[in-house]
Amino acid sequence: MDPFFEDEFDEGTKTKLRIYRDYLRSWLPNWVLRTRGRCYIFDLFCGPGGDNAGNNGSPVIAVEEVRLQAERILASNELELILVFNDKNPEHIQKLSERLGDDVLDENGNHLAKILYRQEEFDELFPKIVPAVQETPCLMFLDQYGATQISDEVVKQIDTLQRADVLFFVASNFFARFGDQDEAKAVGISKETAQSSGPNQTHRMLANHFASLIPDMFIAPFSIRKKNLYGLIFGCHHYIGLEKFLEVCWKEDEANGEANFDIYEDNSYGAQAGLFSHTKLRVFREEFERKLLSGDFQSDADVYRHCLTNGFIATRHVRDIVERLRKEDVLSIQDESGQQLQVRLGKACLDDPRFLILSSGSNSQD
Repeated sequence: MDPFFEDEFDEGTKTKLRIYRDYLRSWLPNWVLRTRGRCYIFDLFCGPGGDNAGNNGSPVIAVEEVRLQAERILASNELELILVFNDKNPEHIQKLSERLGDDVLDENGNHLAKILYRQEEFDELFPKIVPAVQETPCLMFLDQYGATQISDEVVKQIDTLQRADVLFFVASNFFARFGDQDEAKAVGISKETAQSSGPNQTHRMLANHFASLIPDMFIAPFSIRKKNLYGLIFGCHHYIGLEKFLEVCWKEDEANGEANFDIYEDNSYGAQAGLFSHTKLRVFREEFERKLLSGDFQSDADVYRHCLTNGFIATRHVRDIVERLRKEDVLSIQDESGQQLQVRLGKACLDDPRFLILSSGSNSQD
């Protein structure tokens, strides 16, 4: 067995797997209710299913989460859920298949999902998958070994999958240490660029690099410090998926929503200070209020989108500002007929935006 799985997972790995589980738990009900036909969960570096201390790995976590949705799945006669587990190590696949079998069943033996096993190199399997799921809803977990298998070219291929949510792991510190080596050139980050970002920001810098390659896809990072800096990068084409991932991130890191350590070195990580007292969040809220009073946001949908694309959640981080200004008669929320309405900053505003109307003389902060 791979030595990585012989010892107990470290805290960084447990954080990674917890984020995957939490996002999967949020993702599955949405797609079960919406999908007619096939829906995939791909785990293309799946491992043997856990460590020797009894901690479950990603494929077992996926099966557990599918079983939690048994009632919804059984109520949907038109859903065909398929889990695809791949690993180049034949021992991993053998051990996993013996543990999980070919079908996910509920406690009564009802079929919930099919399991397919593959034993291929990622760079051989992934090009086969991409054309087959262009319009198919799927979640991809790409927990690569290291940093270079998810290359710039792979990221560009991911962008073609309009209905895919993708979560991949990167050993980001690799580029600061070995970015001048040939194997690192598949990702367009030089050693000098990686080092210039600073030791805490390398993963965010890498996420920004990938985002520059695929501007139509939403990208959000979560940095994880073990001995070195690692992290997850999330990508999708829809606001709801981005919101769900950010909710998971803010659950993990209540101060900044992006790391399992004090990423800004302002003593915010794990601090018990007030919700809005941390530097990153305080700066965002102050800038948001200035923009709101300057008329930058025409609707609640504009606020919703602005918060998400900056790594924040409107209902969590700015609702109180909008509510306060409304109560002070600085701001009103109206529908097309001019009827006064309450504050609403969740996903419903995308389909039915409400207008934000500033009172006369309130569009500046003197």
